[in-house]
Amino acid sequence: MMTCIDPYELEEGALSAFLEDGADARVAAHLARCPYCAARVAAYRLTLARLKTQLYRRACPPAEILALYQLALATPAERLTIAAHVRECPHCRRELDELARDAVSPSLLDRLRQGVDVLVAAFVPAPRLQAAPQRGETPPLLRFRVGDLEIHLSQQSGHELGQRTLLGRLWSMTTGAPPEPGTEVWLWRADEAWAAVVEADGTFTFDDVEPGRYSLGLEWQGAAAAIPEVEIV
Repeated sequence: MMTCIDPYELEEGALSAFLEDGADARVAAHLARCPYCAARVAAYRLTLARLKTQLYRRACPPAEILALYQLALATPAERLTIAAHVRECPHCRRELDELARDAVSPSLLDRLRQGVDVLVAAFVPAPRLQAAPQRGETPPLLRFRVGDLEIHLSQQSGHELGQRTLLGRLWSMTTGAPPEPGTEVWLWRADEAWAAVVEADGTFTFDDVEPGRYSLGLEWQGAAAAIPEVEIV
């Protein structure tokens, strides 16, 4: 069983402090000689990375609410809540700065609606023929591809009677992993639109959607990409 080469060389808490700043040369020298402590630090870093991914901007307002706040269209209660949050959150401050700079440019939703310079995602047929769902059955998983990005869509019953939940997942064929969390996804029809944000595992959700035909779009590698027709049944 592997143990530390010199348990008395470092005081208690030295490894934790090193994780925060990595500036202690004495700890670095110990890690270079001690496989046991080096493995502990690597495990700590992996745990912290996973926690950061899971909790990334979990307390931040949705992107569409920040956009309404930037345009002075949020409700008074929302303005008070967001203003207090923004004072403490550098991520939301940066996002509001970007929204202000881009105010004169078409938004992602505008670009998707206009269909100008929008890449159309191609439907990827299932490996084998699937029968159309019967009444009461769950529609099959649908796959679309644009560039090296795959978009998976499925449906299930919504929280309200007669409504549906649209589940999505993004996956990069190049990296073999989901994109960075926070990617903005839009679902729209006529004059209505809803936004969702991609989670760390590549998933996104639109809850309580009425059956009908919609379009779905997002920005991928600097380009707007869309699935022109998504039928919610």
